[in-house]
Amino acid sequence: MYKWQLGITFLGAIVLWTGPHLGSDSDATIWRRTRRQHRFRRGERWLGDLGYVGCRGILTKFKKNQMNGPGRRIDKRRFNRAHERIRNRVENVVRYVKRHQLFAQGRAFTHSVEELATVMKIVGHVSALELQRFQRFRSFGPWPH
Repeated sequence: MYKWQLGITFLGAIVLWTGPHLGSDSDATIWRRTRRQHRFRRGERWLGDLGYVGCRGILTKFKKNQMNGPGRRIDKRRFNRAHERIRNRVENVVRYVKRHQLFAQGRAFTHSVEELATVMKIVGHVSALELQRFQRFRSFGPWPH
């Protein structure tokens, strides 16, 4: 089994691609291991799914058991809805990348890990170029990206 990490801007441009990560490590473990590849600007935060809970620089949704803790429940609900709306862009880009034959269901990659890494890198770059040329999303707030 292999995984990869994908980070995008609000406009859907791919700005982070790491992998393949072989094995069953959690998203948080992979994030920590690849920390040097995450070029944060001062004060910048990224949105992540619940696999990234506790990771430095990543904002995740409030879990159900956190909804009754400190803070107003209605504010947490609003945050979760906004988080989901924006994070759906990542899932949309992941679906776009997975359309490639390399990721087709039922097909096993039978070559070396080095070849897998090279092919995944090419797929990532081609997808990034296509997404940049055919922008699919509108931006949020005052950010240029």
